[in-house]
Amino acid sequence: MATFARKRKYLAALVAAAAILPYLNSLEGDFVWDDRTLILQDYAIQNPRYLPRFFLRDYFEHADEEIKYGYYRPLVSLSLMADFALWGDRPFGYHLSNLALHALVSVLVFLFLVRVFRGRGGIAFVSALIFAVHPIHTESVAWISGRTDLLATLFIILSLLALGAAPRRREGLALALLFFLLALFSKESALILPLLAAAYLAAFESGWARPRTRKLGLLYGFGVAAYLAVRFGIADVKAGSVAVLTLPETIFSSFSTLFLYLRKMIFPAGLSAYITNPVAGSLLDPRAAAGALVLAALIIALVRVWRRGDRPL
Repeated sequence: MATFARKRKYLAALVAAAAILPYLNSLEGDFVWDDRTLILQDYAIQNPRYLPRFFLRDYFEHADEEIKYGYYRPLVSLSLMADFALWGDRPFGYHLSNLALHALVSVLVFLFLVRVFRGRGGIAFVSALIFAVHPIHTESVAWISGRTDLLATLFIILSLLALGAAPRRREGLALALLFFLLALFSKESALILPLLAAAYLAAFESGWARPRTRKLGLLYGFGVAAYLAVRFGIADVKAGSVAVLTLPETIFSSFSTLFLYLRKMIFPAGLSAYITNPVAGSLLDPRAAAGALVLAALIIALVRVWRRGDRPL
């Protein structure tokens, strides 16, 4: 362990380099699609006095199109404001920020996996390398507006790392909640974090006592409530004017979407910046059925590991 600890910083540097090298050509890219709306045409990010406005508005408030998506991502707008202050209308700097974020996220993934697979640093290193160079990240890294995923993932991993330290450090729970809120203010999909945290603790963290786990549940519940109150109360961001699915369609379509992304992770062909998530009306849809089976298998595996107490830590 001591030997690996000394090597860890060098391995982290290799992971960062692996994350950067495939995307160096993105530094030559221009503003495309939503970049123009969110950067060049957004008066708010171009003047610091509008900073509080980020927390009170729809992400696409200033867009000309009639369709509103109901996105609430103030931290992304804040990051674009910082880039505008440094780079103005030169896209190079914005791409550089995306590249730096991807490298940082990849290093944090490595550090998180080191904790999960303690004593098996080689697995953590190889897994982090695969994450760093996987082409499925192309949209998030090469497209400036794709940094929503980078920021959300950054804070999700930081929240999980804080949870890992929580049994030994009193401030761990507070940091986990803070990073959860920052992830939510970066992208709505961060709402999945409490479920990820529960799976992580059940499978890999034996040091968590039941009372502390209940406290964590209350904290995450408070975080979700606070986020929803700000989003729909103070900011008054609507759910969006795009087509709304029924509850069964939402459930079954989430299964088919899970299968779609898993397929692209395993066989990353036909990638696109605009992905249309498949709509499924029932489990008779093969994609929904496949996604449901994968999810069920993951849940069963986690339950078996938890009951055995066979945790890497």
